[in-house]
Amino acid sequence: MKALVCTAAALLVLASSNFAGAQTGISGAVVDAKTRGAKPFDTFGFRWTFATHGCHDFRFAPVSGVSAGSVVTASFSELRIQEQTPVMGLASFDVHNIVPDDGGGVTVRFCIGWDSDLFSGMRFTVSNQ
Repeated sequence: MKALVCTAAALLVLASSNFAGAQTGISGAVVDAKTRGAKPFDTFGFRWTFATHGCHDFRFAPVSGVSAGSVVTASFSELRIQEQTPVMGLASFDVHNIVPDDGGGVTVRFCIGWDSDLFSGMRFTVSNQ
């Protein structure tokens, strides 16, 4: 499996035309939202702290401003209990899927590779155009 790595100063939106990624097998177009005159994104965030281990599917109750068209991203890590700040521990933390829906819900599939509960946190960013 090949990985696609993109870095850019501008926000990039992937569309489904005229880019042939011969080396990656991915096709689409890369469009800079600033140069095409797009409306600015409405962006906000929320966070969730919890203690668990293993793999889970979790659906958040409706979050105001979320729809199926929202772009939702997450960062996920172990937290220091007192400060509630991220720490790089020995366990692996993986987010497999993030699915927003028209009811305002956000479903997340995630795994913590550890044999006992760890104090953890997810920080979400939601963007709407």
